[in-house]
Amino acid sequence: MENKTSYWRPPEAANRLKQAINKQISILDLADSLGLPYEKHGKGTVHLIDHDSCVIFTERNSFTRYSQIQANGKPVGGGPLDFYMHFTEKKYYEALHDLESHVNDDPVFEVHDTHHETHCLTPEARHRNLAGELSQRISHSPDNKAMRYVYAYLSKTRRIDPEIIQAFVDQKCLFQISNDKGKMCAFVGHDEHGLISSICFRGTSSRCKFMGDFSGCNYSRGWFFDPTFDLQQLAYSEDKPPAKPLLCFESPIEMMSYMTILKDGGFAWKGFSYLATGSVTKTQAIRETASLYGCTEVIIAFNNDHEEELRSGRNPGKEAAEQVAEALLDECILARVLLPGSRNDWNDTLRSIKSGELDQPIKMPPSKKEVRDKGGGLER
Repeated sequence: MENKTSYWRPPEAANRLKQAINKQISILDLADSLGLPYEKHGKGTVHLIDHDSCVIFTERNSFTRYSQIQANGKPVGGGPLDFYMHFTEKKYYEALHDLESHVNDDPVFEVHDTHHETHCLTPEARHRNLAGELSQRISHSPDNKAMRYVYAYLSKTRRIDPEIIQAFVDQKCLFQISNDKGKMCAFVGHDEHGLISSICFRGTSSRCKFMGDFSGCNYSRGWFFDPTFDLQQLAYSEDKPPAKPLLCFESPIEMMSYMTILKDGGFAWKGFSYLATGSVTKTQAIRETASLYGCTEVIIAFNNDHEEELRSGRNPGKEAAEQVAEALLDECILARVLLPGSRNDWNDTLRSIKSGELDQPIKMPPSKKEVRDKGGGLER
């Protein structure tokens, strides 16, 4: 029980101190003082190295730990005070006492919320911003145009089929970019107007594990890909992609990995549309994409987070997939969850198949009739 004799203070005074702590103390400074190493993940975000589900949003001075879910169903998160309480396991009044000496009457840290600004961008303005930053990062090195590092990384390290890599290049959904840290893959998503709506990136070598998203991405569109329809033509044509079953993944690499699994298994991998959401917390793109392109059949193939389940008892990928599938079924959209099985994600699965560790064939996603015959199709 918390020792209120030592730490308690009147609620109004406690609230004023809480506000001062959240305004004046940086979460990164707290992470340093607590010995929690971190690395930059993208513009405005860092990840804790020893707790990779914990993301710190530097511009908002807040954090979210996606693997820890509260009783209200939302992940653990908040400002500096919440961060300190979470990682020290101290109670409210004791945490206030510990941090009181770090604040004064003059705020030195103000939160800048860019969420509203991002959503106010028009599709054209977002396209200009993202295309401009992409062009700048491509121009950083003259050998980026040849994309040698991207081809090698995706085909040799990730074991993705070269035809699938080339399909992304041909539709201008994949580029090589660089900065002072090294070469990176850049995955580009387009919206229903054929405009760039989102770009994510990741390093191509063990020396460059840097990954993240460009600022200003529209996560309600995600990274949609149809092997037989280039979304860029929507900029000057009213044609729409053909209605196909929609396969949904957490990232473009997982998406490309499953395409390779289908292709290697002799299945018609071009008979599906594909979507990467960016993470299990950005699932709004699934409903939006199904609506935009008339998808009446959706298969949610998120990661199967075995390691996290062993640590915390929760499986974020599986839980998010099941929640989305239930919501889609309520809207009369046929939905099913398809998990990687014995591996954590689809790229792990692909590499295990290529190395001979997995010799069981991967089944084709179910047809609409098969899903309906199973009474809705949630595979648990």
